[in-house]
Amino acid sequence: MSETYDSASPTLLISELGGVLGVPELALDESGICCLGLDDVVVNLEHKSETGMLMLYSVVATLPEEGREQMLSTALGANLLWGETKGDTLALAEESGAILLQRQMPAEGLDVQGLAASLESFTDACESWTEKLGQAAAQESSAEIMPMHDFA
Repeated sequence: MSETYDSASPTLLISELGGVLGVPELALDESGICCLGLDDVVVNLEHKSETGMLMLYSVVATLPEEGREQMLSTALGANLLWGETKGDTLALAEESGAILLQRQMPAEGLDVQGLAASLESFTDACESWTEKLGQAAAQESSAEIMPMHDFA
């Protein structure tokens, strides 16, 4: 049985996760954040000491010049009652135009196997959303360049 952690020990939890993933130097920085590259996905892990929550977030797309409306519509529609995001949330970082997938969970009571499983499913979700949002933008871009016919 794995050890669970109270809200004061996210540092130990992240360190143990590093051992499981073969990244022994994995640690939260002084701001409570660390970055981890899994497959082609960069996942940020952040512990919010004021709430006791552990957050996972990753950039899954950047708003293009063409196709941005469809991409935003797809992201907002997916967030509706978390139906398509399965409890995660898609959000826009307005300054950079980055669309992030976010997940949060209480650090208290979390064990390393639970965190590793959540990290794996989150990484899979990031890969899926990168593909879906890219397709949404491409559909709008191709629709914009299709010739218009006069049916009058």
